[in-house]
Amino acid sequence: MDPKNKLGAMPVRPLLYTMVVPLMLSLLIQSLYNIVDSIFVARLSETALTAASLVYAIQFLMIAIGVGTAVGLNALLSRKLGQKKPEEACRAATTGLFLMPGTALVFTLVGLLFSDQIAGALAHDPELGELCREYLSVNLVFCWGIFLQTYGQRLLQAVGDTVLSMISLIIGTVVNIILDPIMIFGMLGCISADVPRKIDEAHCLHCGNCLRICPVKAVEKLSV
Repeated sequence: MDPKNKLGAMPVRPLLYTMVVPLMLSLLIQSLYNIVDSIFVARLSETALTAASLVYAIQFLMIAIGVGTAVGLNALLSRKLGQKKPEEACRAATTGLFLMPGTALVFTLVGLLFSDQIAGALAHDPELGELCREYLSVNLVFCWGIFLQTYGQRLLQAVGDTVLSMISLIIGTVVNIILDPIMIFGMLGCISADVPRKIDEAHCLHCGNCLRICPVKAVEKLSV
């Protein structure tokens, strides 16, 4: 049996099991992303965890738009495949391939132009607002992965390949778990998220060592 045509060839009960179980596991695995992120961020500080929680609302908005668009494309693609119209199914898939990056581009521009304003609306505390701005700008500018991953996942589901979709999410989750402590706590030469961006002149020895050892100029010395 051709796995690409199993939606129209397999009996209903086996088809239900092969479709539903991987989808359930995929949603469970996907929920681990924010849980794992929150666990590691909470070890930095309570303020950092609060900032991440506030920005999650914007992240969920992007996910909702991406999933909503992908579900519509998924339904259209599945219908065209069921009607034995591969050319129209190909056009639907191509439309989604251009629509998702276009949507990501809009959020990227919002992140580049309005991160300060959005962060200010989310938090009035200066320290919390700065953390929100940093995390929000990264989420918005690099949101391409969210939209392309959602599109690819729904595309695989439309042709009945939910197992490959689940495997891709498992790989992404494992990579996320490995890279989280490395990039948050500054392991293996990465700059830690809790490195101070500015040095108070009252406690500065004016030795310049902090500026020399920082490979990406993350530390900014305050002027008197």
